[in-house]
Amino acid sequence: MKLKALLFLLPLLLSCTFNSEEISEKQERYIAPDLALQNGTLKLGGENILTIDSSLMEFYQADNRIYVEEISFIGDSLIGEAKKGEINSLSKVITLYDNAYLEYQRGQMTIEGDIIIFDSEKNIVHGPEAVNVTNENGIFSGRGFYASLDEDMFSFELVEKGELFL
Repeated sequence: MKLKALLFLLPLLLSCTFNSEEISEKQERYIAPDLALQNGTLKLGGENILTIDSSLMEFYQADNRIYVEEISFIGDSLIGEAKKGEINSLSKVITLYDNAYLEYQRGQMTIEGDIIIFDSEKNIVHGPEAVNVTNENGIFSGRGFYASLDEDMFSFELVEKGELFL
């Protein structure tokens, strides 16, 4: 009887395979941060030192990234904030997401958008998606925003709306 059961189960057992690669491809990978700080403050060096405050900072040393939530920062003539952000600790580039806001005080300019990228080493701002800009010359909305803060110059790839003050 046991022999019959074994002969019956043997083809079934031999037909089953286990592929660990298939499981690992489907699993979502979670990599824990090297360091996590709640209500942290960070000094980001460069030409202009920025003091960055965030409700949560997660440091990932392997890819030189710091992920932040509820970020605000202040520099020599720049103030910024957003709900989320990412900081490259090598290049000193800050990417702000979700209600991103920058105020450049020297050039009397405010920049608002869903994504704003600030290169603190080169003092350059990019806005690949929709951005609203207000300065002493007017109010402008568009896509493909680029600003050189050192030169007090900005441009759009596409201006969608504008109001010029004369």
